[in-house]
Amino acid sequence: MNPSNGLYFIQKINVPIKSFSFFEPAYISQEDVQSFLCKIWRNSLIQEIECGSLYEIDIPSDSTRSLRAISITLYDLGLPKTVLQHFQQCTLLTKVKFTMLGTRFDILPVLEFINQSQTLHTVHLHLNMEDKTLSPILLNTNIWKLVFQARPINRSIRKLVILEDQQLSPDQSERDSPLKNGHRSRTYQFNLVDDNNNNNNFVHLLFYSECNQLLLKSISYKLSQCYPWSDNQYSIKVTNLSNDNQNIIYQIYNDNQCQTINSTITFISGQCDPNYSMVLQLSSQPIIPQTNTLYYERYISDCDDSNDSRIRYSLADGVCIQDELIFDGQIRDYQKVVTESLLSLNISQSGNDKSCSNVLSTRTYTASCSAGNNNYHIANAFPVVNQLSISAGLIVLNDYNSFTLESISSVGWNGVNLNYLVYYYDASTNQYQLGCKTNNTCTIDKLSSGAATRLLIKVDGVSYFGVVPSIFTAPINLPAPPQMTSLTSISQSLTSLDIIYFSAGGFPNIPNTYLVTINGQTIDRCADTINCTIDSLPSGSTVNISVVAINNGKQSAALEYQQLLHDPVTITKFDLEFTSNSFSIYYDSKGGLPDKQTTYTILLNGTVVPACNNSPDKSCTITNITEYQDYNIQLIALNDGQATHSQDITIILNDGYIITTETIVAIIFVLVGFIGICGFACFTYRNIYMDNYLYKKIFGSGKKKHKYEYIVLDDDDSEDSDQDERNNLVVNSILPITRVPLNNQESLI
Repeated sequence: MNPSNGLYFIQKINVPIKSFSFFEPAYISQEDVQSFLCKIWRNSLIQEIECGSLYEIDIPSDSTRSLRAISITLYDLGLPKTVLQHFQQCTLLTKVKFTMLGTRFDILPVLEFINQSQTLHTVHLHLNMEDKTLSPILLNTNIWKLVFQARPINRSIRKLVILEDQQLSPDQSERDSPLKNGHRSRTYQFNLVDDNNNNNNFVHLLFYSECNQLLLKSISYKLSQCYPWSDNQYSIKVTNLSNDNQNIIYQIYNDNQCQTINSTITFISGQCDPNYSMVLQLSSQPIIPQTNTLYYERYISDCDDSNDSRIRYSLADGVCIQDELIFDGQIRDYQKVVTESLLSLNISQSGNDKSCSNVLSTRTYTASCSAGNNNYHIANAFPVVNQLSISAGLIVLNDYNSFTLESISSVGWNGVNLNYLVYYYDASTNQYQLGCKTNNTCTIDKLSSGAATRLLIKVDGVSYFGVVPSIFTAPINLPAPPQMTSLTSISQSLTSLDIIYFSAGGFPNIPNTYLVTINGQTIDRCADTINCTIDSLPSGSTVNISVVAINNGKQSAALEYQQLLHDPVTITKFDLEFTSNSFSIYYDSKGGLPDKQTTYTILLNGTVVPACNNSPDKSCTITNITEYQDYNIQLIALNDGQATHSQDITIILNDGYIITTETIVAIIFVLVGFIGICGFACFTYRNIYMDNYLYKKIFGSGKKKHKYEYIVLDDDDSEDSDQDERNNLVVNSILPITRVPLNNQESLI
């Protein structure tokens, strides 16, 4: 169609335009087309627009109160920021669709607009984007339906949605539905489980310009509450018959106590009555303010009503609209409410004048309580300029399955007494469950210990002009009960043990304490540490260790461990061999720690022998013995740094006796006496002076109880013998000595 002819035809039609589509990008730049688009935008009743990209045009503010849906095809021309700014001011805009046909424009402003919108419910996107670009939109809790082109979206988008805990799950009825371009779309639904949805305590009265067209005013009453009216000459009450969820009874009384009925009108909940262009809707929640509308509250008495009993109003600015009273099937009172300042409203009453040009009375109201024209009271009256900002207080853990949200506050609607609905995420059902309805604090105790959740806080109310303010809290992790994870020994001595233990769970701000028992005995000093040394234990014993973690009244199961302590080091061998001027010591030991090498130290007369100091060798030779005296030898075996074992012996070297006869070799008897423990031998001896002949008698017996007999030659060649028997005798000499059994003789020459 030639756009000039089409525009001429449309301009001649002098009717309000509510829906308009225009998809001729080739003509967008023409001046007459631009002029016509501006005229469309300036239409205060326009509700739906479908068009291509727009130039910078002057969009009137009137359309912000009427526009509900837009569909825009994005060409390379892009979308002016002024248009997006205008969309942000549209209080009824709930549905948008953006289709991308170009490649050179920036889609980020469009995505930011969607992400920050407080009114959008449904979003259709036909844009080439990545998951990370789409994820902020998924976090906008106001969007309950999101349709996007499936082909350019990565398969991980489903996982992304789940991880964000927003409970966006595929709607089976619309999943994989075909689009006109041959691609498939996916719809995700955000679900809340509200147990109070069937508890209808309120009824909402909605006035439209025409049935279900432009909403002008919404009111909430407490069901079955009597409201005095008009100088106390009348009263109204709204009930539902026998708790029927369909029929709502609207009654006007001729007195101020709802006793004498003047008129009764029956409405079906949710259906618009064409006679009054009004809808009565049952609800579990009252009306709340909404940005870019007006709000005030009417009280039964002097502003001391309960929060539920007061009547709430949310309405468009400057519109002449009927008041609540209906007599004999006619509206008897019309009013207009306008913004007077940022903190006040002006309400004018015009009686039966539907144009509100004949003002009978007018009065200004603010947030403070004021007496109305008809003897009722009004408070919390203000133009809703700011969006409500909700803040959640601290999360305090009560128990392992319970926590309390200490406070909820909000800024933006000063004076309005708000309640909040607090939902918690339940992973077992994959839904947000209603936890409580509150005006301040909320305790959640329906989750299992260790569960991960987060809260969704919404204002307890309904806004037919837009969305209900809400926020998500940060993720909340309930603590798991304490649990022991490990227990082991990291070091030990012969009589002590160093243990270390770890645990998990418990309250994050309370450290776990421990019940440590050793062989059934509690060790109190180990309660506040994860590393503890246990001493004064019997060496060589088995140590039974048990550790229990404790946190906030709960105990873990005991973790048990056994550790065998080793025997102390002891000397098992200590032998000596002698020459005329030296002796060698041979030794060994057992016990001690197996992972540590035993070392040995020899002390001679209390002085360490350098060659035999802290050495793992098991022998030591001491040479250059020149003095014939008593020698003391001590052996120290060192293993774990604490346990030692020493052995003392005494060696006595005596002068030999030189024989004057040349044929007799000088003899030096080295006599060794062992004084100590462990069965080492004891030795006694006796020297007999020799002249030309050998005079020497040695008494003793060996370990095997052998008897030694020695022959002694004297001057007269007489032969004499002497015998003696001693146990544990060892004899060493520089001359060979032959050991013979008892009663056998042993000769020295």
